[in-house]
Amino acid sequence: MVFRDPGIKKIIKILFLIVLLQVGLLVINVCAQQVLKGEKPELISSGKNVFEEGNCRMCHLVNGEGRKFEGTVDVTGIGSLYKEPKLREILIKHLFEKPDIHKYEDALTKEDIEALVQYLSTLKTPSPK
Repeated sequence: MVFRDPGIKKIIKILFLIVLLQVGLLVINVCAQQVLKGEKPELISSGKNVFEEGNCRMCHLVNGEGRKFEGTVDVTGIGSLYKEPKLREILIKHLFEKPDIHKYEDALTKEDIEALVQYLSTLKTPSPK
């Protein structure tokens, strides 16, 4: 379709610019929401790796996945129950102060613990029972 009327061409250009502006604002809004929520995608991914490679699944389930036995704790939904500071406190207590589990003083770095906190904070939906 060819528009010969300069007025129509101008209106089409303005509409195109409005659409581009709206798309740009949408992208900025999504990024801003991630920042405001404190989401750190790289840290979350790293935390998931620490969880899976650090044998956390030996005693903990996520979305029903992991080793199941009496006493297994399902951490799915823990991000809805606790904010990051409390998750950090619980995690540190669990890893370093409980006598009935392996000690992790030398195995996990501060960065690993922070990554685990970020990952656990994303687990918002409880497992269906």
